[in-house]
Amino acid sequence: MIIFQHPYILRINPTENIVKRYFNQDISVHTLGQFDTSQSYILLSDEIDHSTMFYLVKTEDVLHTYVDEMNLYTVQSNMWCFVLLGLFSLSAGYLVYRGKVIRARLPSAKNAVHITQSHGSFYINRRPLEEYFDGYALILLLAFLNRPDENISLQELDDLCNPKRTASGVSLKKRSEHALLTINEKLAINLNCDPSSIFTEKRDITDKRLKIIKLNTSEILRVQN
Repeated sequence: MIIFQHPYILRINPTENIVKRYFNQDISVHTLGQFDTSQSYILLSDEIDHSTMFYLVKTEDVLHTYVDEMNLYTVQSNMWCFVLLGLFSLSAGYLVYRGKVIRARLPSAKNAVHITQSHGSFYINRRPLEEYFDGYALILLLAFLNRPDENISLQELDDLCNPKRTASGVSLKKRSEHALLTINEKLAINLNCDPSSIFTEKRDITDKRLKIIKLNTSEILRVQN
């Protein structure tokens, strides 16, 4: 499990009897986190202006400054084992309760959050899109949002990830695939929607060798006057 004690983060492994401590000044005192099953990513949540924000980040981007490690418990002291188990039970209970509270705050499917467009700019929860996305993920997402009724070929998406025309074909594929994955994951979290519903993909009618992809803007985009 992972526990935040600003400015430190504790990565606790009861099986190995190890607590590793990391320094991260950027972590908020209100941060909670949960590993995915591979432990390659961490889902973070923060309380910002009475709203819960979620972020999916690589583990090494959070646990980047190793400080030290220690034993979680001493085998000779049964009393401390019971105390620690009690504390972890309380912590686990709190996290379960916290998760229920967060899920209760999330909008239902009928009242899902949308990307809104106003005066040519895009927002999620009235916050600029640029606060959620950057780099090639932002470039590709804006391409979809500015052409809401169009299917875009994977070749064109690759080209958008190669503005200086210097990257190799393999690098381009990795850039665009990573950008699309980032868009899919972040929109699913921040819009509270099914990840499989965000994009539709099919073959180009005129050239079956080409794949074309479309953002499901009819469901997730709302234009405001």
